[in-house]
Order: sequence, then structure tokens, then C-alpha cells
Amino acid sequence: MPPDIRLGQARVGAPSGDRDPSVTASLVIVGPPRTKKTSQRIVRNRKTGKPFVIGSDKTRAWANTATLQLKSQWHREPLSCSVAVKATFYRVRRTGDLTNFAQSLGDVLQGTVIVNDRQIVSWDGSRLEWDKKRPRVEVEISW
Repeated sequence: MPPDIRLGQARVGAPSGDRDPSVTASLVIVGPPRTKKTSQRIVRNRKTGKPFVIGSDKTRAWANTATLQLKSQWHREPLSCSVAVKATFYRVRRTGDLTNFAQSLGDVLQGTVIVNDRQIVSWDGSRLEWDKKRPRVEVEISW
């Protein structure tokens, strides 16, 4: 990835490595990734009084920004087939775990790049890294 990360169209090409899927797209979400588990809050439904959990403001802001960035790079209908996702999460701090970051990314991909995050059959090769100066998520989707 070049030092000056720019948003653009998804790069679609032949698969990398020894995967079976025939097409791969590369996307980048610029900004520090967030997990859904960060500072969740319990609130009550005003009409029913039933409690439910909502994510923190930072998590929602990241999801909104990430969705806009993905939409600016993905210029096609969301995929409805099974996909394999490889994501590298470049964090500002060395906190959080891969599972929670992957859950947040799956939710952001849903409705933008894929129809439903249940279509993700593999997270092989995903990892956590540290880059204080250029936090981002590099995503490779194969189908």
C-alpha cells in the first residue's frame, strides 16, 4: 500500500495466494477501526420500556464513515454469494481482539459489499497490526 492512502474504486482482479475463488476485490477504510464491544450502553425503548444494547457514539461514527468509504469504492450491487474476507486492521493502540474487529467489519460490509454478513465463510489471513500514523483497515474479498 502506498504511503499516501487514497480512496478510489475497488481493485478487482485475479485472486492472490492459493485461494479457490475466481475474483478478488481490495478495499481500504481509512481511520482507526472500532469494535462493537467498546463502551456499549443499555437503554430503554420509550414505548415498551424494554432494555436493549446500543454501541458507543465512536463505534457508530466509525461504522457510518466506513460505510461511506466502502460505497465510494464499491460500484456494483452487493454480492449475494459466499465470500472469503482477508482483513488487516491497522490500529492506533494495541488493544482489542481480532474477533471483535472482524464483527464490526462484517456489519459494515453487510448491505454495502455483501447482502448479509452470514455469507462470509472465511476470515483466513486476517490479522491485527499497529500503525499509529495511518490507522486503517485493508480488506480483500474473494468470491
